[in-house]
Amino acid sequence: MDTVHTPSVTPRMRTVTITLPDALVAEIEMTKIRGRACGLEFSVTEVCKAALADAIPRAREEFLQRSDIMGHSQRYRENHADD
Repeated sequence: MDTVHTPSVTPRMRTVTITLPDALVAEIEMTKIRGRACGLEFSVTEVCKAALADAIPRAREEFLQRSDIMGHSQRYRENHADD
């Protein structure tokens, strides 16, 4: 018998909570209202997703630079639990 399941075509999503200053939240809300008035959608989710996708590779690069500065060679970045 063939499976009754089909693969999901949309990526799995998770909700995260961030804390923002009141003034920034007010700006976000005003931007959404102004956008709707012009027939546009300001998606905080899409903006955050794009910003995080950009920031994560930069953060990884900073981690690597920091580990080099701190004297951690490549050997210590690898798992040597069996050594």
